[in-house]
Amino acid sequence: EPLFQLNKDIIPEKIRDFTEKIMESKEIEIYTSKESTTKVIEGVKVVGEYTEINGEIIHVIAFKRQ
Repeated sequence: EPLFQLNKDIIPEKIRDFTEKIMESKEIEIYTSKESTTKVIEGVKVVGEYTEINGEIIHVIAFKRQ
């Protein structure tokens, strides 16, 4: 028997809520070159970063702040 069970009915809502918090966050550019940009994401409830190469996001990492 699993220790934790996923409630699949609320997962999409929780992802949407978390994504909205990311979109409301402040962005601080920490690296830029001809081809790429990396920005820190800082919000009340989230912190993280993302990188773009030639205008395309190649990765995002974000964490919920406690």
